[in-house]
Amino acid sequence: MKKYLLTTIFILSVFGVFSVVSAQTLTRSQMSIDENAFDEEKNNVFREPGSILFLPIEAPIPEFNVSSADWYNGLYYYFSGRAGFGDIPFHYVVTSDGLIIEGLKNGDEQKVNIEGGPEGAIVIAYLAGNGENDFNRGVVDSITDLVVGLMNKHAISPDNIWISNVSFMKSSDGFTIKTAELFGRYQFSVDEIKEVAAIRYEPKEKTYDLSIENVVLPESGVDPGSEVVATITVKNDGEFTVFKDSDSEFLISKVDNSLSRFYINGVWASPSEASIMDEGDLLKPGDSKDYNLKLNIPLYFGQQTEKFQLINLNGDVYPDSQFDISIYINEIGSNVVEVQDTETGSLNVRDRASGFGEVVTTVLPGQRFIELERTDTGWVRIDIGNGESGWVSSRYLQRVN
Repeated sequence: MKKYLLTTIFILSVFGVFSVVSAQTLTRSQMSIDENAFDEEKNNVFREPGSILFLPIEAPIPEFNVSSADWYNGLYYYFSGRAGFGDIPFHYVVTSDGLIIEGLKNGDEQKVNIEGGPEGAIVIAYLAGNGENDFNRGVVDSITDLVVGLMNKHAISPDNIWISNVSFMKSSDGFTIKTAELFGRYQFSVDEIKEVAAIRYEPKEKTYDLSIENVVLPESGVDPGSEVVATITVKNDGEFTVFKDSDSEFLISKVDNSLSRFYINGVWASPSEASIMDEGDLLKPGDSKDYNLKLNIPLYFGQQTEKFQLINLNGDVYPDSQFDISIYINEIGSNVVEVQDTETGSLNVRDRASGFGEVVTTVLPGQRFIELERTDTGWVRIDIGNGESGWVSSRYLQRVN
């Protein structure tokens, strides 16, 4: 099947002459491939790279005598079109005569499904020359340089460098790429590359660059007790994709880490932080995306403004990511009380106007509530939301309107 597939590539393709120079690195544009064959919908799954996988590809027939560049182009057009992948299914292609060529258009972070291969692999196809059963010794240094660069860029341990033979299997769903039993002396060469790479392994900490392009808020006054949505447009100005549930995931946080008046219990991560990336979400380099943040409208009146910024899961601040949430809040006719400081840092809300009443919840200093009724014995019933109310000691309350 493999020989038939690769032979078909070149029966169907006609290419020009390409001059090969040892140890060159070529981009897709330098290969003059037709990007109209690229299918974004079939190449939109991304992940953080965690390993490197070499896949040696043998010449389809002994008499195979086409240039490395033509072989690369044949692979690209076959896999992107006839095989239904929408792109060449390798991150890089290395040839036995010294070319290193960019593969997938979406780069190292695009996922390639290699059945039986390691998770999160950056896949490097090696186009073996006629009769080769090992890397051409003249290009091992170039291969090592490529591997070391990828290791240090993505913090991939030398222990996570692998090599396997490959088979291309046709199924009812299209083509499947599978690992297969390795041939030749490739494993010995990879072991040597890993030894050298381990000495040169100096992973760089990934840096991310995010900015706020726009914040959309209600333009007219809103009533206390309602909920509104802020739409925040975030742009990835860096070179790495930001993934949900990774260290790079971004949250919004008050600049001074104080309690936000817009906090919603059970929706925000804490009174000063909120997660806005959805499950499975990612933001690729150069992309912008709208994120929604639910806001509770507090019992404060007039223009209310708070400063926020983006942080990652470790609490590190993304520079230049500050923005304001500023909303005009309408006055209301009801009495409003604010919780004052307490000896314990919180105030019990009870089911009746008595210190012996059962505690139904607690509230914090600075929070405001609508006063529903007041007794002569020093108790105030407040609206605690969701149609519920409770009693608190008037000693720790102050009217604000």
